[in-house]
Amino acid sequence: MWNWESDFKKFGLRIDKSSTFNIGYEITDRMSEKGYGNKVAIICKSKSGKESFLTYDFLSRESSQFADFLKHLGVSIGDRVFVYAERTPAFYTAILGILKRGAILGILFSSFGEDAIIDRLVDCKASTIIVETALLDKVLRVKNSLSSLKNIIVINKEDAKDFNSRDTIDFYQYKSFSENYCCEGIFSDSPALINYTSGTTGKPKGVVHAHGLLVGSNSTSKYVLGLQENDIYLCTADTAWITGISYGVIGPLSNSVTTISYEGLYSPRAIFDLIQQYGVTVLYTAPTLLRMMMTEKESTIRSYNFSTLRHIASIGEALNPKVIRWSQEFLGLPVNDTWFQTETGCIMIATSASTDIVPGSMGKPIEPIQAGILDESYSPLPDGTIGHLAIKSPWPSMFKTYWNAEDTYSSKFQNGWYITGDKASKDTNGYFWFAGRNDDIINTAGHLISPFEVESTLLEHIAVAESAVVGIPDTLLGEKIVAFIVLKPNLQPTTQLKIELRSHVRKLLSPFAVPQEINIVKNVPKTKTGKIMRRMLREQVLGGKNENLIGPDDFFEI
Repeated sequence: MWNWESDFKKFGLRIDKSSTFNIGYEITDRMSEKGYGNKVAIICKSKSGKESFLTYDFLSRESSQFADFLKHLGVSIGDRVFVYAERTPAFYTAILGILKRGAILGILFSSFGEDAIIDRLVDCKASTIIVETALLDKVLRVKNSLSSLKNIIVINKEDAKDFNSRDTIDFYQYKSFSENYCCEGIFSDSPALINYTSGTTGKPKGVVHAHGLLVGSNSTSKYVLGLQENDIYLCTADTAWITGISYGVIGPLSNSVTTISYEGLYSPRAIFDLIQQYGVTVLYTAPTLLRMMMTEKESTIRSYNFSTLRHIASIGEALNPKVIRWSQEFLGLPVNDTWFQTETGCIMIATSASTDIVPGSMGKPIEPIQAGILDESYSPLPDGTIGHLAIKSPWPSMFKTYWNAEDTYSSKFQNGWYITGDKASKDTNGYFWFAGRNDDIINTAGHLISPFEVESTLLEHIAVAESAVVGIPDTLLGEKIVAFIVLKPNLQPTTQLKIELRSHVRKLLSPFAVPQEINIVKNVPKTKTGKIMRRMLREQVLGGKNENLIGPDDFFEI
């Protein structure tokens, strides 16, 4: 059972969160002080298969040097510093050094395009970005749009071209700085992380977490994921997600666990190989990846040894009962579902060792978390009724604010509850059942995609007059992205144009945001005020009641 008062005391903290405290120090220096210095903290495996074994002593030393380097560059406590790189040893040196310095860490998906970079760095007035050479050109192309950016620090790989003449700073200068950096002036309530997520308006919102987030990540890693000191742990979430930072870095390292970091893209074969090669004991992954595993040939799956696995959990989207049954048969264990959000910081609802798995259910709130189902007046609903999924506030790891959107932050709290924006129900046994999101955000392969961002990116294309984007249920992806495009006058729809539009979204936004289906139409349904009626579009695609809103004559044949 998670008792956050005792966990705060364990870290020498007071519940009022005013204690001096630093995540970077706690998961590196503190681990070395406890005698884990020579233990491997992170196994980094590159795309080419090269292995790097990073000990707690290594992380402590390198991150201190990098923190001192940032201080020398004029990076102040509270400055926003972003990392735009693959998961290499340098990546971990950077993110841990940023935390030690007391700057606010932001991590960008390495697949992000130029528009996504601008949106995030401009919004929070980032002062510094650490970028690897393969991604540098994107940053340089948008540099003039980033008026607050002072430092571009480049992680120079062996095959990189010269960049010193392009107003950048060599990352590896940090090695000449002090190993004895002192994390002063940081408190458990000081901002530590900014994670951008999409809200009901579709515009990315900067969710700010404090250093006290560690308490929730540490405890739930232990009590929900069941992490033990000798575990070999694999979390497949990208560190740009809250899952990837809370449960790929902070949670396991604060529990002195060895975690695996894979630089490449996760696929079923890649995961199978990692489990077998390193003897993975705990796996935390997404239902999409589990569904992709199910498509592998039975003979291939049976050729692997999964006997080291002790616990499997999933996150990111609803977990299908079929996946649980498949995992029991082929991996030797069922999958435990977990639910939380960027805003909650750590797991809120789950099936854990003390909770029986009910396939299709999210599980139960993790004690002492209180969850409820509320009506439109934010009052509790009876069991079996779908309503707003809400969490009683406060709790450890609760987000501090939305950057530049305090009113939006305040609106999320009603009658002492945090309103999650999800819909769910609760049965008489206390199990929660996910019903869907309360807005139009698309959950594809575990990635939350904003229709607004995709629509805006499509509109940047010279041929597009109007665009609308919706999510449609998909067996493999959870939801697929479907776009509706109105072309500018005198332009004709072609297959080549669809290819161009997909490439356009991939380049400017993200590969995760590329529509799986593009319909070129004569109009899109709107309200009188001009708001796109996405619900009508979804019903059109699914063959619902509103097929006449966009009739057969409104589609172009290609």
